[in-house]
Amino acid sequence: MSGGMKQSKKNKRDNPGWAMTAPAVIFWPALLVGMMTLGILVYSYIPMERIKKEVILSQRSLSEIGLAGYSIDKLPRVQIEYPSAVYAGDAASATMVLDPAGMQLSNSTPLVADYLMELDGANVGPDGDILVPIENPYPAQARWNLAPFRSGVLTGKIWLHLQVNSPGGEIKNYLLLAYPVEIQSTIYVAGSVAMVRLICLLLFFASFVVLLIITVRNWPQKKVPQGGQLP
Repeated sequence: MSGGMKQSKKNKRDNPGWAMTAPAVIFWPALLVGMMTLGILVYSYIPMERIKKEVILSQRSLSEIGLAGYSIDKLPRVQIEYPSAVYAGDAASATMVLDPAGMQLSNSTPLVADYLMELDGANVGPDGDILVPIENPYPAQARWNLAPFRSGVLTGKIWLHLQVNSPGGEIKNYLLLAYPVEIQSTIYVAGSVAMVRLICLLLFFASFVVLLIITVRNWPQKKVPQGGQLP
């Protein structure tokens, strides 16, 4: 009886078909899980479409402030860029750039671009005003990091004021532009994109370990002849 059981075990070890049957039940599901999680992970990092707009400041508003030095053919303009959509819990950015096109006050008083972005349903950083000195002919740029904490349509505005320091020390702010912003915040798969990425990463790592163990255990090995030397 004992000899029969030993012979049965020996036959199983020598039968490569048996060696691949049990691991195959785990191999293919693990491979499928690994490929799916990798696909979901990579897809979550594909950049969203961005909206790019350019607004030319009106000559009338510039004249009321007392600005001069710019060309009629090329008025100062503002470029705005922000994402059309973003995943809730993910990070994005928005920028506003003022091209001064040579504008200045007649008395050469220093000018400062005062930027502020407000977006409902998202954390905006830096929080508060961004002051950028205007140094012709270089553009004055402001950048914000956006972190939506809910899904839905996020609405807000980007404000641009021109800050003028008068010789008497008084600071005056003139509104140049209040641009409305609308961003669609969506849920990725079934929750926060950060949590989905973490789960996918753990599942991919687990499936990789399982596949590696199965491959190593079933890797064909050369049989050593009775002489104890490999051919």
